Amino acid sequence: MTAFYRPLKLQDGGWHYTRGTSSSSPYPIGYCCVNQRRIDDMKRKWEELDEMTQHIYLSKKHYDEQMAKHLQFLDKYHWQGHETADDAIKCYHQYLVDQNKVVQKCETEQHKCQFPNCNHWTQFEVYFRGEHYTRHWVCNDHQADLHLFELLWRPYERAEGAKA
Repeated sequence: MTAFYRPLKLQDGGWHYTRGTSSSSPYPIGYCCVNQRRIDDMKRKWEELDEMTQHIYLSKKHYDEQMAKHLQFLDKYHWQGHETADDAIKCYHQYLVDQNKVVQKCETEQHKCQFPNCNHWTQFEVYFRGEHYTRHWVCNDHQADLHLFELLWRPYERAEGAKA
């Protein structure tokens, strides 16, 4: 099954970053994916969950960790669409940087930092868990969220520029 990720204008008239497959309709993901019920669900306590939902989270500790992460960014979740496709993409990239960033050191490899005009070598890989896998090699100077957001946006700019 092939997954497609792209900004789409949905029925509400706004742009959302979406995921769809060859056999399913696209649906909003990231900060754009919630409705009021989902926000209310994020505020629920472990004891209030049904057995099936508890099973998904594996343990109370895992659930509490995930909900603490979601609640930290609660004000960024929304169900209204964006004015432009670019705004929807930026919103999803912010979601990846805020909630799905993993930094790990690779002891057996060194790579040049992928940030433009940086000549440092690094053993640090940054990737984003979630709907699709994005991997970057970045030095200590460029592991801040602002720099990672720039790296995520840059390939989109090149791809869009190439189409014109």
